[in-house]
Amino acid sequence: MGAGKTTIGRILARKLGKRFIDSDHEIEARTGASIPWI
Repeated sequence: MGAGKTTIGRILARKLGKRFIDSDHEIEARTGASIPWI
């Protein structure tokens, strides 16, 4: 949390021409629970 993973991930995805997927968002969407709660 707060380490810059999303920021770096977005930059890398853009430079590599790949789609960025935020794992925290995916986990929350699939489980219905927030990351801090998990």
